[in-house]
Amino acid sequence: MKPGQINNELYQGAYDYVGEIGHTLFYDRGKFRYLENISGVDIIIKRARSQGLDIENIEDIPNFLQANNGVFSSIVRDIATWIGAAIYATIRWLEEKSIGKAHV
Repeated sequence: MKPGQINNELYQGAYDYVGEIGHTLFYDRGKFRYLENISGVDIIIKRARSQGLDIENIEDIPNFLQANNGVFSSIVRDIATWIGAAIYATIRWLEEKSIGKAHV
């Protein structure tokens, strides 16, 4: 299933397309935030720069990972946790929908 599509039909929710994992809401530091606003590539770069790392763009990310930079690794681990939670929540939601259909 592609984001925003069910049975090859495009659906739109109240605020965006359904199934767009980047618009999964999380409660982070006292506010609800979209996944894309706490874990996008731009956020990785912004957080790395705020920690004093000299990173220009997405192409620099592999260099920091290969260098085993502790600060950068911590940022990536934190963001991976958010992404993992969104994937898990999506899987659980799809399981519930599948199980519900099986029992109808």
